[in-house]
Amino acid sequence: MQKRDSDKPIHEEEDFATLFAAYLSEKQNHLRPQHGDLVQGIVVAISDKELVLDVGAKQDGIVPASDLVKLDTAARAKLTMGATMPAIVVNPHNLAGELILSVYLSQQEQDWLQAQELLESGAITEQEVVGHNRGGLTVTFKSIRGFVPASHLADYGRASEAERAERLSSHVGHTLPVKIIEVDRKQHRLVLSHRLAEQELREQRRASRLDLLQPGQTVEGRVTAIRPFGVFVDIGGVDGLIHLSELDWQLVKNPHDVVTVGDKVQVMVLRLDENRQRIALSRRRALPNPWELIIQRYHAGQVVSVRITKLMEFGAFAEIENGVEGMIHLSELSHRPIRHPREAVQVGQELPAQILRIEPDRQRIALSVRRAVTDWIAADDNHAQQAGENIFIENDTASEHELRLTP
Repeated sequence: MQKRDSDKPIHEEEDFATLFAAYLSEKQNHLRPQHGDLVQGIVVAISDKELVLDVGAKQDGIVPASDLVKLDTAARAKLTMGATMPAIVVNPHNLAGELILSVYLSQQEQDWLQAQELLESGAITEQEVVGHNRGGLTVTFKSIRGFVPASHLADYGRASEAERAERLSSHVGHTLPVKIIEVDRKQHRLVLSHRLAEQELREQRRASRLDLLQPGQTVEGRVTAIRPFGVFVDIGGVDGLIHLSELDWQLVKNPHDVVTVGDKVQVMVLRLDENRQRIALSRRRALPNPWELIIQRYHAGQVVSVRITKLMEFGAFAEIENGVEGMIHLSELSHRPIRHPREAVQVGQELPAQILRIEPDRQRIALSVRRAVTDWIAADDNHAQQAGENIFIENDTASEHELRLTP
């Protein structure tokens, strides 16, 4: 047997070379893209029929036109020479020996991953409504179709079947803020909620609005609800409460007598409770204070007409004008001694009263019926006396006239 300097047989070297070549071939085959693999490719050719990507293998990958038409406008705009993009292997070796890739499936895979990230973060996203059915709305999340159940719409509420269908159809073509609440890649299921997104946005607006509001500030609002204890008002995305006592300067028993839902009102911010996120408002303090004009229209000693509104043991309250009341002490109700106001006046009775003093700072007016009656009687006596003199003069003049006419 012929030997070399190394004393190794020639056939042994040939066997080693064959084995090594087989090893390299097996390794190379193993490195070839397999079905479902995600690869990175560089665009090396573009035509109407296909897109050619260099994916680093022995052969280029082909993206058919049927795959490209599924891409949205923004994605298709990125298909330029030299651009790098991911693709999924659809067929590693078709009948023609080509490596078939899909850019659309790759985009979908990325979109599913992003949907999962949004689910975990709880972030809000804006999506376009593309359709509807009885169960809810269909939206687009990039290359994925998602579904917003009717129960997760913020404006669904109680309505007839026809009204609900109209509300659903009105969303088509518009965008909605939504939160992703379920991602199931295997079932191709993506569920979103408009209601949860609106709740969070409302809280954000409320917190932002609270930072801008200050006690004593006057703002415009819209009446959203009326309750026996007060009125709720929307002031730029947040609701505040006007208590019954803060609706008007005069006593209010029924809020419906003052405002209606939808009314625009000027209100003053009284208190802000950031921990409980509550806002106390006042409509009364945003209105002109009638007491500021009292001293311009009335003065001590003036006799005015009043209406008795309430009887107390110590006296009676009387309304001078809308929103302005005075108090008549028991001793100022009558010339004769009385033990209770009902011995002299009744609720609803109208009578004259003299203003004794005005205290605008304390919003108080002291009245007297007893003194007003005396003044009115004196005034009536003077008026009667003057009227009698005028009658006497007129009669006397008439007599003289008659005498002058007598032949």
